[in-house]
Amino acid sequence: MAKAQFKASGEPAAKTVSSGSPWGSWLYAPALDLIVGCGAWSAPLLLVTYLLSQSSALNLAIVFYALALLFNYPHFMATIYRAYGTREDFSKYRIFTVHITALLILTAILTHASFNLLPWVFTIYINWSPWHYSGQNYGLLMMFARRNGANPTTAERRALYGAFLISYLMLLISFHTGPSQASLVLSLGIPAQISYWSRMACGVIFAGLGGFAFYRLIRQTSVRAMLAPLTLFSTQILWFVLPHILEFTYGWKRPQTLYSGGVLAIMHSAQYLWVTSYYAKREAKTLEGYLFPATYEFTRTESMQDMVAAMVKQFRQVAHEIGLNSDVQQTVTMASIIEKETAVPEERPVVASVYYNRLARNIALQADPSVIYGELLQGTYGGALHHADMQVNSAYNTYRRPGLPPGPIGNPGKSSLGAALHPAATDYYYFVSNGNGHHRFAHSLEEHNRNVAAYRRAMRGK
Repeated sequence: MAKAQFKASGEPAAKTVSSGSPWGSWLYAPALDLIVGCGAWSAPLLLVTYLLSQSSALNLAIVFYALALLFNYPHFMATIYRAYGTREDFSKYRIFTVHITALLILTAILTHASFNLLPWVFTIYINWSPWHYSGQNYGLLMMFARRNGANPTTAERRALYGAFLISYLMLLISFHTGPSQASLVLSLGIPAQISYWSRMACGVIFAGLGGFAFYRLIRQTSVRAMLAPLTLFSTQILWFVLPHILEFTYGWKRPQTLYSGGVLAIMHSAQYLWVTSYYAKREAKTLEGYLFPATYEFTRTESMQDMVAAMVKQFRQVAHEIGLNSDVQQTVTMASIIEKETAVPEERPVVASVYYNRLARNIALQADPSVIYGELLQGTYGGALHHADMQVNSAYNTYRRPGLPPGPIGNPGKSSLGAALHPAATDYYYFVSNGNGHHRFAHSLEEHNRNVAAYRRAMRGK
């Protein structure tokens, strides 16, 4: 976008707008992501519990908890393995590598020594597990929203977070209503009347917060673009809200404590393995974007691996300093485009705003540096872009494919990373070079065409 599109003669031409659904918004494929990643597979399991006897539901819950332990083992070990990557990682994940591991061992010893502790341990687990799942569900919802072109505001993020918190509170109140019906579960014994009105109030707040957030997000994008976030939100409704609706409306009351806790534990582990396997595969392909540009001092004896490790370590340090701790791949990809588009630090937040504005409206980014990167990978770049290059079938051709390219196109510095995290608030959708190292920004195509004409005149005058 920083360089205007060029004709064969070398003259810049005005860009046109193309729109469509964001490309590359799914991790694997729509069906797999919706069924596994978004938890759609769990829908029949909730209905099954209303058809089973209480003893059968309890037996099935035990099966779910056994499966949850099986799935949680690679979940936990993946975290441990990651923590031992570098000394900094070990320190960062010390709570997993040392404290929680020690706590698990101590808990196992104490419960074997005194069986009376087991109900307390199990109660803490089944109360914590749904919250752990809700937090992961919220994070995935935000990830898919951004991958599909949305740029959630603080109000929208807080509304969705509040909705997830309220839905968890509804389930928690349900868990602790009346006396416990399972020997291994302790209950606070909340009176039925208080439980009823508390859950009713929570349901109203949940609907209001969720409706507000998705109304705003869908206005930014479209219903189709928000399919994955809506599915994730629907699974939250399914397991945390729908049982209360069925109870209040039809009197279909079924103890959900053990059953729901077991299913949610499996859903959480399945989601974790699904998303981490994707990012492990992506990160294994290339370090493009993560070799931080800086001046380094190396000795003659240091290997290439040592040099790469130092650059990645520096990237992690800078990422920590600026608060880059989520949506890393997407943010680094955006920052790499910004880095290539302008060398002026003050312009980078404005350039970022142009691209985020286009993503929000499903407009193709039309970023020339991304096209160049794709041609460099294919070995076809001739030193300048022409109209024909914009039709090349490449994953990095952001003229033909709306949305971000599949990965970073370079290694961005701190300024570009910061701009990608904190874009300026503008309504610009275009920009073009002014011929002197800076850029002219435009709100409309007509204004952009005038800026392109000014650029051509400036180039002819040199």
